[in-house]
Amino acid sequence: MRSTILVALLLCAAPFATQAQVLPIGTVGNQNNNSYVYPEPFDNSLNVALPTQQTPMCRVEFLNSMGDIVMSQVLPWTPVVTINTSTLAQGSYTFRFYSEVQSLLINKQVKKRRNSVRR
Repeated sequence: MRSTILVALLLCAAPFATQAQVLPIGTVGNQNNNSYVYPEPFDNSLNVALPTQQTPMCRVEFLNSMGDIVMSQVLPWTPVVTINTSTLAQGSYTFRFYSEVQSLLINKQVKKRRNSVRR
């Protein structure tokens, strides 16, 4: 009985399995979205590299552990978007990167390390 159910499930899922896509960790979007967020952990800036420009502008958000937006910026889209994070306190954040038309492209947990003072 179990093997019959398993075979039936596999046959039903087969048409969808050919359309599956694998995305890099921390990304949401289409199959060509090979985005990178670096450095990790970050200090006073965070870089986002996206291979293809989708809109002239983009929006970035940092959410604290309570889900509150603690930083939000609209920036011009470039091959590598650099975000000034000097106002953020040390800790863990949810980082979200949106296209101008509000498509969520990246949703990733990131960590800001303590600011180092050089003398």
